[in-house]
Amino acid sequence: MEDLEQGIQLTSENETGRSGNVGRWSEGCHDPLVPKHGAAEKAKVLSVTTKPYKPVPCSESEISGIWPSSFSEYCCIYRVPNRLRRVNPDAYTPQMLLIGPLQHSKKAKALELSKTDLRYLDYMNMELHKKKYLNAIANKYGDQIIELFRKIIETSEKFIRESYAESTDWIKSQEFVEMILLDSVFILGFFIQTETTQNIKKKEEILFHEEDILFQEPCLITTILEDLILLENQLPYVLLEELSIHVFANLKTKETFRDIILRAFRLKGEVKEGMNFRHFTDLFRRVRVETLCLTKEQIKSAKDKPPESIKSLHNADKLDSAGVDFVPLEEKNNLSLVITFERGILEIPCFLADDNTERIMRNLMALEQCHYPRT
Repeated sequence: MEDLEQGIQLTSENETGRSGNVGRWSEGCHDPLVPKHGAAEKAKVLSVTTKPYKPVPCSESEISGIWPSSFSEYCCIYRVPNRLRRVNPDAYTPQMLLIGPLQHSKKAKALELSKTDLRYLDYMNMELHKKKYLNAIANKYGDQIIELFRKIIETSEKFIRESYAESTDWIKSQEFVEMILLDSVFILGFFIQTETTQNIKKKEEILFHEEDILFQEPCLITTILEDLILLENQLPYVLLEELSIHVFANLKTKETFRDIILRAFRLKGEVKEGMNFRHFTDLFRRVRVETLCLTKEQIKSAKDKPPESIKSLHNADKLDSAGVDFVPLEEKNNLSLVITFERGILEIPCFLADDNTERIMRNLMALEQCHYPRT
């Protein structure tokens, strides 16, 4: 399997709304950055041969939030535009868990701001909990696995940094590597814990037994899963999957990291085997787009058309008054986007709304505005 950073040929069909040729992956096509999931591929260990990334030194005036000079073809993680954020800032703000460089500055401020905002106290507690997960995995599988993780992150640093639409050069290389190490190990450990605590046959694989407070209070698990869907709270999925290969080699299971996260997010059975995604926010979008069963030709045609503005949008009452009949879609798929209108009958899927629905939808919309503006 080719290295994360080098030797990767991206598809020639780009999804971009910006001027210039910014590399994107196509809807429904294999993402070359995401490994396939055949038995042979699972057994392979990615060889990492690139040199560590050395960022250009920043001046004192350069701080977090600066835009890069150009967008990389790997770019897929964005800060939510203020135009969207101002409508409901909490929809994009982590409740407990901070992940990745876009949240890194908040971690440094957590101690001071926790005096006036209890959310920052949760952030600080979670940073300490990440270190517990790191120690737990080292104790269970050996210190060498942590060193292997560190080496993989060091040699893939350029790719990881270029996955973000915002410059991360303000974070020094060693600090960046340790941040990604803590965050990625926590995500791996959390999903392993989620699986083992719910399956009595896998109790021997549990990391903390009764010591993990997150799994003594179910509401905390729900909160973390919600935070892991936020657009600004992402790590590249291909990195997580590569690291998981080395952990799952020690587990007594035939399941993959992909299997576990789909079950934890309650998407098991909703995702086709060949469907690929760049991160967890993209996963939640793609599982909906897949219901449309679009062909490559349809996707290309949609991108080539100029965007159309909706000049009038009638609500359900007006449509009902005009004689439109509403019929629920027969298949019970709450993720379906399939809507048909024939002979006065509007057939639509049922839409399940819960406490987290708005957060999910707003983050999916932010991802589409930033990454899929023409589809």
